[in-house]
Amino acid sequence: MQDISLHINTDSSSPLPERLLNFFQPETLEGENAFWCGDCHESHRATKTLSYKYIPTILIIHLKRLILGEKIQNHIPFDTTLEMEPLMAPGLRSAQKLELIGMISHQGTAKNGHYVAATKKGEYWILHNDATTTQITLAQLHRLQAYV
Repeated sequence: MQDISLHINTDSSSPLPERLLNFFQPETLEGENAFWCGDCHESHRATKTLSYKYIPTILIIHLKRLILGEKIQNHIPFDTTLEMEPLMAPGLRSAQKLELIGMISHQGTAKNGHYVAATKKGEYWILHNDATTTQITLAQLHRLQAYV
């Protein structure tokens, strides 16, 4: 199992796969954020790269919508399958896809709101809202504001 937390910018509604690709891009560590070498006891400029060697059985993606007391309302387009090949380490390409089996949505504002969950049961999607469960369409699922 693995979890990833993605920041949501107020000025962007890029789709989830694009956000994941950006999260996995190499990052230069320098200045105050430089790599600290325990052997030579000095800071060094380095590049940090994230990739998968093995595809996780369960992947939890947390879209950070509640930041500094405000809720970011941007809709983040997503599909019910996630292509894992672009996230794999070089030389370890895999055509495997992960399938969405559930999500949590926050309805309301940062100060008050309500969480609902949608889960897949066979070919159907079920919305869980407190004691009420309702079958929903794929279009209704895609209109939910994904949180986790």
